[in-house]
Amino acid sequence: MWIRRVLFTSLGILGAGVAGLVVYGFILSTSLALPKSDEHPPLLIYGAPFALTPGLSVERSGLFERLHRLEYRRVHTQPKAAGEYLMTDDVIDLVLHAQEEAQFPARAVRLRLANGEVSEVLSLPDEQPAPFVALEPAVISGMRAGSKQVREWIPLSRIPPMLVQTLLAVEDRRFFSHYGIDPIAVGRALWTNITRGAVVQGGSTLTQQLAKNLYYSPQRTMRRKLQEFMAALVLEFKYRKEDILESYLNEIYLGQAGSVSIYGVGEAAHRYFGKGLDELSVDEVALIVGLIKGPNTYSPVKNVEDATRS
Repeated sequence: MWIRRVLFTSLGILGAGVAGLVVYGFILSTSLALPKSDEHPPLLIYGAPFALTPGLSVERSGLFERLHRLEYRRVHTQPKAAGEYLMTDDVIDLVLHAQEEAQFPARAVRLRLANGEVSEVLSLPDEQPAPFVALEPAVISGMRAGSKQVREWIPLSRIPPMLVQTLLAVEDRRFFSHYGIDPIAVGRALWTNITRGAVVQGGSTLTQQLAKNLYYSPQRTMRRKLQEFMAALVLEFKYRKEDILESYLNEIYLGQAGSVSIYGVGEAAHRYFGKGLDELSVDEVALIVGLIKGPNTYSPVKNVEDATRS
C-alpha cells in the first residue's frame, strides 16, 4: 500500500513539475522575441568631418581606411554613384555621399596626387578648385541602455558562408538538427568536466547562448540554466533556424574598442581589421569566431599573442 502511495505521490509531483514547465514555456512564448534588423538602434555618436585639403598625406592620414569605414567602394571605371572611388597613380576620383545634416548633396571630386600627398582638390566634371571638401563624419560609438555600444546589423544572406561554417564547426556542429538543446554536447561536456575535476567545457548550443545574451544575466546558477534551457526551446519553436543564426551573429559580444562595446561579426570586422565581412581572410574569420569564447582574453587589440596562438 505504501509503495502505491509513494508512486502516486511521485507521479503527482512529476506531473505538477511538467505542468509548471508547460505554463512557464507558454508565458515565455508570449514575451520572448528576437530583435529584427536592429530595430532598437543606439543613439549614434559621430566624429569630426574629415577634410580633404592640399598637403594631406594619403598614407599617414589613413584616407583609405576611412573610405572603407564609410563604406566607399573602389571601382575600376569612372565613379558614378555615391560611395564609389577610382584610384590611379596621379588622382583619386570619388563621389561623396550626401551629407543631409550639412546640407551637402552627393558630388564628384578629384584629388590630384604628388609624392603621396594631395596637391589639388577639384570639383568634377569642370575640374575647378573646390573650396571645402570633407568626408562625412564616421560613427565612433553609440549609446544604448546607458552604455557605449555599436551594432551593425548584417542580414544572414550577406554573411560569408565561410564565417557561418566556421562558427558552427566551433560552437554548435548540430545546430540545424537539434531543438535548442543538444543532449550529445551536454553529455560530452559533463563527462569532460567530471574526468578533469573542473568546468573546462560547456554544452550550450548557439540558441542557448543567444537566449543568455539577450534575456538573462551571466550568473551560473541552476535556476538561470533552467531558464536558459526553456528560452532556447521557445526560440526554436517560434523562429526559423536562419532567424536565430542571424540574431546570434549580430548580437554576440566580441570585445571592446576602448570604452565602446563591440557586438556582432560585422562590427568586429570593421573595428579589428578595417574590413567588410566579405574581405576577411581565413585567419581573420578564425580570430573573430575564436573571440566568442573569450572576447577580452583573445582580443587582438589587448593580447595579440593569445589571439594569434588560439
